[in-house]
Amino acid sequence: MGIFTRFKDIINANVNSILDRAEDPEKTVKLVIREMEDTLIEMKSSTTNARSSKKRMAGSLSQLEETAIVWEARAKQAIERNRDDLAREALANKTQCLAGLESIKLKIQEQETLLIKLEGDIIHLESKLDHARDQQSNLIKRHQHAQKNKKIQSDLRRLERGGGIFDRFDEMENRIEKMEAESDLEQWHTRIDPTKAFDSDQDRRQQDEQIEKKLQALKNDISK
Repeated sequence: MGIFTRFKDIINANVNSILDRAEDPEKTVKLVIREMEDTLIEMKSSTTNARSSKKRMAGSLSQLEETAIVWEARAKQAIERNRDDLAREALANKTQCLAGLESIKLKIQEQETLLIKLEGDIIHLESKLDHARDQQSNLIKRHQHAQKNKKIQSDLRRLERGGGIFDRFDEMENRIEKMEAESDLEQWHTRIDPTKAFDSDQDRRQQDEQIEKKLQALKNDISK
């Protein structure tokens, strides 16, 4: 697959749509980012090669221009020496140099066009790559959160299917409440001692009997 075809496929790809269809979004976004990074490296390498090629062609262009000047000078010298044969040969070589110049100029223009496209595509791809990396961070967090929620819901369903675990919790709570009530009742019985209550009633009757005796004695004294 050519570099521009890969670039076109990546740029036209809808990352969100790809992730929605993926069984493992976290793994998929990493693969997409890796593909972008590899393509970006290849495009930068192509840009470097295009610049080097343009520089070499510019050097060749300069040499051909100098050579064409030299052949023209030799043609003039040959004419001055009445050597038309040498003049024709020099002019033929000059013509070849000029043809070579036009060919190189055309190739240099093609390299310049390629460089402009590559540099623009690199900027575009870097922007999309940065966006994908931002999505990767958010996606991983969302994916981890979703996995935790999924596990919690799965555990709850498993507990509910495992013999009514929540019913057993309610039963245990009722038993604890019953034990607390029995403990409170026992403490209340301890505070009210029946033996002490009986002793208190007996003392009160004895006191009443003594008062009655004193009252009767007083009445007897008055009646005398």
